[in-house]
Amino acid sequence: MINSTPVMFGSVSFQVGSTPNPNAVRVGLSQVLFEKATTYAGPSAAEADPLAKKLFAVGNIKQVFFCNDFITVTKESVAAWPDLQPKLEQVLAEHFHA
Repeated sequence: MINSTPVMFGSVSFQVGSTPNPNAVRVGLSQVLFEKATTYAGPSAAEADPLAKKLFAVGNIKQVFFCNDFITVTKESVAAWPDLQPKLEQVLAEHFHA
C-alpha cells in the first residue's frame, strides 16, 4: 500500500495513496483544481499542460488523469513505486509551491 504524509504548499496540500490498480496512484488534493476531467495518454499529449508534462518527465509514467480534486498517475509495469513516488512528490511540491 502506498501512502504519504499530507504535504502542504501554499494553499494546496496533497497526499499520495494507492488504488486498486497496482500500477496507479491517486494524489488527493485539498481543493478542486481541475474543472473538467482530462486524460493524457503520453508525454506528447501533455505538451500544453505544464504539470502533466513535468509528471511524464519523471520517467516510466504511462498516463496522467486530472479530475476535480485528484490526480491519478499510472506507471509503466516495469517501474517500481518506491523509485517513482519521491520524484512525483517532488514535482508536485515544486509545482504547487510556485
